[in-house]
Amino acid sequence: MKKYYFFLLVTLSYLFSSTGIYSQEKTMKIINGKEVVFIDGLPLIDEKEMMFLESLPVLELPDSYRNRELPESVDNSELPYFRSIFNQSDMECGQASAVAYTYTYEIDRLRNLPADVNDNLYPTHWVFNWSNQGNGTACPFFDSWTIIKHAGTPNVTDYGGSLNYGGVSRWMSGYDNYYNALQNRLWDFYSIPLKDVDGLNTLRHWINDHLNGSETGGLANIYISYGGVNNTLPSGTPEAGKYVITTFGSYANHALCVVGYHDSIRWDYNNDGQYTNHLDINNDGVVDFRDWEIGGVKLANSYYASSWGNDGFAYCTYNALCRSLEQGGVWNQQVGVINAKDTPDPQVTFKVTLTHDSRNKIKVMAGVSSQPNATEPEFIMEFPILNYQGGDKYMQGGSSQADKTLEFGLDVSALLGYIETGADATFFFMVNEADPGNASTGIIDSWSVMDYTDGLVEYPCSEVNVPLVENGLTTLAVGATINFDVPEVLNVDLPAAVINEPYEEQMLGTGGTGPYRWKIRQDYNYTYSTAPFPNIDQEQLYPNNSSSGYAEKEIGFDFPFYGKTYNTFYPHTDGYFMFEPGEHPWTFVTDEFNVFKNVMNISPYMCKPNGVNGGGGMWYEGDASKATFRWKAVEYGTSNILNFAVSLYPDGTIEFYYGDISSSPWNEWQCGVSEGDAFNFDLLDISSTFNIQPNTMVTIEPDYSQTEMEISEPGLFSGTPTVPYEAVDIDFFVEDVNGLWSTKTLPFLTDGINSIVIREVTVMAGDDNIIEYGESVDVTVELQNISDEVVNAIELSSLERA
Repeated sequence: MKKYYFFLLVTLSYLFSSTGIYSQEKTMKIINGKEVVFIDGLPLIDEKEMMFLESLPVLELPDSYRNRELPESVDNSELPYFRSIFNQSDMECGQASAVAYTYTYEIDRLRNLPADVNDNLYPTHWVFNWSNQGNGTACPFFDSWTIIKHAGTPNVTDYGGSLNYGGVSRWMSGYDNYYNALQNRLWDFYSIPLKDVDGLNTLRHWINDHLNGSETGGLANIYISYGGVNNTLPSGTPEAGKYVITTFGSYANHALCVVGYHDSIRWDYNNDGQYTNHLDINNDGVVDFRDWEIGGVKLANSYYASSWGNDGFAYCTYNALCRSLEQGGVWNQQVGVINAKDTPDPQVTFKVTLTHDSRNKIKVMAGVSSQPNATEPEFIMEFPILNYQGGDKYMQGGSSQADKTLEFGLDVSALLGYIETGADATFFFMVNEADPGNASTGIIDSWSVMDYTDGLVEYPCSEVNVPLVENGLTTLAVGATINFDVPEVLNVDLPAAVINEPYEEQMLGTGGTGPYRWKIRQDYNYTYSTAPFPNIDQEQLYPNNSSSGYAEKEIGFDFPFYGKTYNTFYPHTDGYFMFEPGEHPWTFVTDEFNVFKNVMNISPYMCKPNGVNGGGGMWYEGDASKATFRWKAVEYGTSNILNFAVSLYPDGTIEFYYGDISSSPWNEWQCGVSEGDAFNFDLLDISSTFNIQPNTMVTIEPDYSQTEMEISEPGLFSGTPTVPYEAVDIDFFVEDVNGLWSTKTLPFLTDGINSIVIREVTVMAGDDNIIEYGESVDVTVELQNISDEVVNAIELSSLERA
């Protein structure tokens, strides 16, 4: 039987210029047993640590925005919501850019508060210290956004009065501080690709109005190579004399914040005395961003910012911004943006006091059972904090006896989705200690369930000062009856769709606290058994890098996965499939489970230290009925051998096989499937099992129907069905601003078919495709008859709107 676990993630180089190359200082340091290259004082992001931004949900330019005019320039740093420029104190450039600048701006903008007092500013080191291993190691801003999404962030006042109060090891203590932090959250975070004009226009519109008509726009974040700024915009051009970046280095080690754009700044890349965007100035036969000499964005810095550019600001040309990293541009040719929550209000929290002398050996979890007086939870949730983090230190990071004890709060409102309102239920607080040598110990001093649904009701646990089970799981239970207003799906049915016609239906919510966010839930079931290991060797696959690379293989059928089909896979040496080419697209990896959830993948043994060099390899064997991939992985530093395989079937079934596995106890690994949206994923409970038994087999089967439909976060269910559907069940998930949620299953079906499909529409109005008042317009419509019957075209008419 499948046991359900609800994992709510609660889981600078040299700078090129047209006039020269600036010097760089390169050093090597050993951090946590790993060699790290530092350039100009900042840690280099290596290829193996790039696995996230590329797979974030993508913001696309709405059709209604395609012909919408934009101002010549927008500078959001001039708004009262943007805090003053500051100098970071440690390796927290990601947190400086994405939290101190971006999150502060976005949340203060929603609340119409000025970013000039500590109550309205948000610290770097609250998020930094959960991920920096207790010693200031650089960590990605994606992890920081995940922490804010599920655990919130205190303001600077609650944090202690400064961005970095207490240094790189301190964990904040005090339940009230954690409760206040839970009221500063975000909905989610996204990427905007900069690989074409549509992507750049999406960013410009985001900066202008958040792509939703707001009076004020948003900020964005990038990873680049750091360097001094020495060029200034030419005299006689807009913003003349201000500093400008015209190219970056070819690797990434620093984060910057995009605060605005200016479409008229200029830089003469080919020194021909003119500024153009339409000439092939680099003579590569293509006119693209690398030929542009007009337009750019404005950046805000935090590393030696007071002596960088114009008091911490500098322009960057579109030419440099939109290149690939290898061409001297931005990492992954993408920016990251966030959608902040205005007024989240936690409905149920845990108030905990916990004592331990080695915080990286413990992980806390919450659970619930719908049965009163239950002895074990039916559902469990994890958190991105207090999760084997912070290094071998006391709980608060200091060295005094008092530092061994931490008082904190956790939002567990999402557990209400698994019980009935007003019914007796059992809540669980769990601490897992991973300490095989019994070197450390701790106790649960106290724990309460805090019900805020109608005032405050506290349900304290009668057990206090409970010693933790050594190297095991400690579980405490409390009974509670909570009355809550859950959001529900109001729609009672879905209108029938017509094959080959675009379909839209707006989902409606009721109850809870709006606004709502919508998703389609897609789960997998899995079972364990034994089977001989498939030691296939028909075709060897050769990755582009044997320690951290990938191969490419087209299989003999279309494989369905989370509503889409794929026939080309990219098996990585680190023990997983991805669905598009690319190295590990992740920076400063500190939480590999976060990687698993946020990247679309099939992972029999996702493990960063794996490779296939030193005698390893990858192989394929398949036909139209089955595709099997086999790994012989080699563990970095030990030469241990790990044998595992995956078989795929046309109906979407997946099989994992494990042969002889020899790995180190410290080698954590992820096993399962993920859509890459941190929502639809199944992490198997054998993950991180030490030396799994040979001939273990896992069968993973989809527990949902494949369709061509999708849903937007505001709830627009849409798509164009091309095949018949007969009452296919769609599992709609609605969540309110406080994290309460529910699901409802509605049947989706088709009735009828449209055999005439519009393939292309071309508009010519004057000298462009924008229809303006009084213009004569030529419209060409290309139609295709996809049926076997003759269709006679009789009339094409237009509809004018007043």
